[in-house]
Amino acid sequence: MRSDPSQCLFTAHYRDFRDLLSANNHALEAIAEMEQALRDGRTLSMTFIRAKCTAVAVNVYKIVDNLNKISDGRYSASG
Repeated sequence: MRSDPSQCLFTAHYRDFRDLLSANNHALEAIAEMEQALRDGRTLSMTFIRAKCTAVAVNVYKIVDNLNKISDGRYSASG
């Protein structure tokens, strides 16, 4: 028996929303790690800063991408 198309769409949006939340958590964790390092007065290496900033950028991209999927492309940069 075939799946209902609306059920498939709901499942895809649910998965995309969970991925969005996961990316958000990862971005917040990287930000919190940088804040904690500053609060502790540690000397921050360029490698540490670059790694955390890259993690934030990658995860924010994932958030935007998943938000765009959930909204069926309504917020696409090309739209």
